[in-house]
Amino acid sequence: MKIVITKPHYRKLIDGGLIPHPNYVSQVLNGLGEWMYKPSGLDLEKAINIILKPLKSKIGKNEIQKYIDGANILFKNKKIDKWSYDNFVNNLKNEELVYDENKEWHPVNKLCTNYTDLSVLLTDFLFDSLEKGGVASKQILETINKGNKNEIKDILKNNQGLLFKKFIENYSKSPKELLGYIGNSIEKSEIGEQLENEVRDKLMSPPYSAEILYQGGSGDFIDMKFSIDLIVKFPNGTVNTIQVKSNESQVTNFINNKSKNKAVDLVIWPGRDENNKPIFNVKYVKDGKTQIIR
Repeated sequence: MKIVITKPHYRKLIDGGLIPHPNYVSQVLNGLGEWMYKPSGLDLEKAINIILKPLKSKIGKNEIQKYIDGANILFKNKKIDKWSYDNFVNNLKNEELVYDENKEWHPVNKLCTNYTDLSVLLTDFLFDSLEKGGVASKQILETINKGNKNEIKDILKNNQGLLFKKFIENYSKSPKELLGYIGNSIEKSEIGEQLENEVRDKLMSPPYSAEILYQGGSGDFIDMKFSIDLIVKFPNGTVNTIQVKSNESQVTNFINNKSKNKAVDLVIWPGRDENNKPIFNVKYVKDGKTQIIR
């Protein structure tokens, strides 16, 4: 799959230095984190999904069956209730994703919740708008130049309606423009996939000797809906659902997000022991207990 990654359109400083460099703007917006796409924030997730709608296709029958099989495992082992199971299975026929020319999952599917790639996209939009004489974009960029996070959020919120409308109008003319804003999504997906495979291989090896009942991947709906990367069965018959994270900060955020971790038993992330040897840390979501996998 040929992928072209869009980077910020670097331009020289303008307007007597009141307008910051695009690279700085992108960094500041990235610092707003999940606020960029959440409904309580700038709500760019909704905007991206509207723009990408024409590029999306229904997921295939084989994919649907895979997700149903995964949901069956979850329901059978009491990881999800009947309502969650029925809602998930019944909605699969309506789910859509962006695929490339080879019918493969495209990384742009993650743009709506990847605030690093969104920060690059919004930066380009603000500067494009500025070049067209946009007053609001000029005020937003000047506020970003001051570096006060609260003021930046305030001015973005105050202009959210106009920003949302113009953003959708601009990119709806050519939604394929968004296909290049995937640099961070690709990197995170590659790191995440490698970590999942390492955890899987470790659990399958002695002394754990677990059986892998389910493993997702990029664009997997079991992961997207239930936050589950792996479902494993240990020799004693215990079935555990697992979410794999890259670092402890991500683990803390996940543990605190009760709406996302309801079906997850364990969170696993890489670390180092007292001798600086690589290990995997394990935290039990329900009771907070921890252990180490060497």
